[in-house]
Amino acid sequence: MQVDQREESIRRVHKLLVANRGEIARRIFQTCRRLGISTVAVHSIEDADAPFVKESDEAILIGTSSEASSSYLLIEEIIRAAKAVGADAIHPGYGFLSENAKFAEACKDNGILFVGPSPHSIDVMGSKRAAKDLIHSKDDSVPLIPGYNGIEQDDDRLFEEGNRIGFPLLVKASAGGGGKGMRIARGSSDLRDAIASARSEAVNSFGDGSLLLERYFPNVRHVEMQIFGDHHGNITCLGERECTVQRRHQKVVEESPCSFITANLRTKMSKAAVKIGRMIGYYNAGTVEFIVVNEENGRATEQFYFLEVNTRLQVEHPVTEMVTGLDLVDLQIKIASGRSLTSLGLTVPPTLHGHSIEVRLYAEDQNFVPSIGKLLAWSAHPCQGIRYDSGSRISIYYDPMLCKIISHGSDRQEATSLLIKALQHTVAIGVNTNREYLVSILKHPRFNSGMINTHFLEERANDLKTEKNGVPDPVLIAVTLFSWSERERERKFLRQVRSGFRNNPYSKQRTILGTESSGKGQMQTLEYEVKGDQHFIISVVGSENRSYRCHLVSASEEEIAISIDGLTRKFTIIHPAHSETYHVHSDQLGAFLLYKHNRLYSKAEDAVEGTEYTSPMPGKVIKLIYKAGDSVKKGQALLTMESMKMESKISAKKDGKVVYFVKEGEVVEAGAPMLDISVEPPAYVNQPLSALGLELK
Repeated sequence: MQVDQREESIRRVHKLLVANRGEIARRIFQTCRRLGISTVAVHSIEDADAPFVKESDEAILIGTSSEASSSYLLIEEIIRAAKAVGADAIHPGYGFLSENAKFAEACKDNGILFVGPSPHSIDVMGSKRAAKDLIHSKDDSVPLIPGYNGIEQDDDRLFEEGNRIGFPLLVKASAGGGGKGMRIARGSSDLRDAIASARSEAVNSFGDGSLLLERYFPNVRHVEMQIFGDHHGNITCLGERECTVQRRHQKVVEESPCSFITANLRTKMSKAAVKIGRMIGYYNAGTVEFIVVNEENGRATEQFYFLEVNTRLQVEHPVTEMVTGLDLVDLQIKIASGRSLTSLGLTVPPTLHGHSIEVRLYAEDQNFVPSIGKLLAWSAHPCQGIRYDSGSRISIYYDPMLCKIISHGSDRQEATSLLIKALQHTVAIGVNTNREYLVSILKHPRFNSGMINTHFLEERANDLKTEKNGVPDPVLIAVTLFSWSERERERKFLRQVRSGFRNNPYSKQRTILGTESSGKGQMQTLEYEVKGDQHFIISVVGSENRSYRCHLVSASEEEIAISIDGLTRKFTIIHPAHSETYHVHSDQLGAFLLYKHNRLYSKAEDAVEGTEYTSPMPGKVIKLIYKAGDSVKKGQALLTMESMKMESKISAKKDGKVVYFVKEGEVVEAGAPMLDISVEPPAYVNQPLSALGLELK
């Protein structure tokens, strides 16, 4: 490493604006508070009362809508906001404008420190195509994946090059990342569709439809190197992160260090990462990503290829912080201010301590469809070795991540155990989450043995299913006694008469609870007798009645503890006002949603009257593929919609003529009627619901 002989020119940051939202904004504010730096949030209309806005010293509304394109992606508005409040630095976080060279240039032109790399680095390395051209021209010792990254981007040229490279083939956006704008073509017959689909998603996500083609390796690991450079020519590597556990090219589990590569391979990859950084005089935080080819048994080989450079702080940066003891945001700010790596004590790579694993807790159902809503209850599980980075607000306009949960243990096994326990004790009520799915991953033998590749989740999908077969009796009993305790608290008169007293010989009380499984309503009847002093005999009625001796140990407005045949369990239960819905969380049994019986009937009636083609999630209609009245065949895509920056399609389930109930650009809720297939189109063809005098509830 070069040692800077000149006196450092330090430009102290007094006020920093974060051009981002949610979890990463809160994370940056945390470091700023420790450094004594005033903070500024910019926010959309949707985020006006979000946690990150409340935690900032100042907050400014930008844009005219909640769409990212009309708020968080408005460069001029953000620069204007920074100047209005006197911010001398802007941190872009990740996503949005973090890898936008024009934004970095705008900051520079307006005398504002950009906490990130130079516009040139972002421009060159932010384009996968340009990055590969640069590396190939400057140093052919860095291994590159065979492929095509030329400037000729018409579909025919890409089709020709794809057939030349061979299959399977990866088609992916040159700009951006996060798995967006990425498709796999298994053969020549589906290459054109892959090109069209990847280009469309790339344009919608990044505003750039440029694509590159790469030979696709089906059995690989994903390993990335965290680099840091300063303005004095120094650059270092802070170790690696393994991000092999992915779903649809998006990282699900990240960890550091990678326990399944050799020391020799680690050294080679680290040197390659630093070499790539030096090629362009890179400074600030960056991540160089590689793939490592596996043997058939899942063990890593010594063969690796360069994948891409992310010119920003990564979502998974906390695992590096946990094993190095460094605050990467702190380093970013100080390096942007002019400090050298030498003065920060990073003349040599830091020693790594223990093992860290991160998972992303998403608001989504068991089919990975985003679950939109407001958290009714949130409770983290603070303990030694566990860290939460949380955003805690979910909207159709942005990614559905609730928080990141990060563990740190003495080794991989301990870190895994700590993370499983933290997940099981994390309460997130009000939206569906992937909590139980993450637990099933961490418990899987293949994960624990390390014999995995980037298709682990697909290959073991059946092992990782979290669909529940009914509701366990303890959960039914918990809701029954929670409801009983609510009535007890609400009684104002005749308190000397025991709850449930009936002026007839039949003393049993009855509760009917409804559950939903795969969209079908199911009812469960419970009968109970009050035996005094909060003791009960409760029977779950069915083909074989199951009877339990229960004791209500304690109950509050959101928690209940029950002893069932001598085993005591605690439950968190949320019963929203004027609702017959009960949200239940159990550390041991999972999360459940139950209804009182009349709520079940009404939902069943709604299901009968519903249309066959409904929106699978809240989102925005992007394209009506056919005209109203067009004849379509079963299986043909009819409509494209977007939610959380991901596209999905609704396809015909039978032959017929299409009728649309929505228009392009319309924002719809989950379950909204979208279209129908009929023999003859009715008079209201292609009319939006608003034109029919109808309103989505």
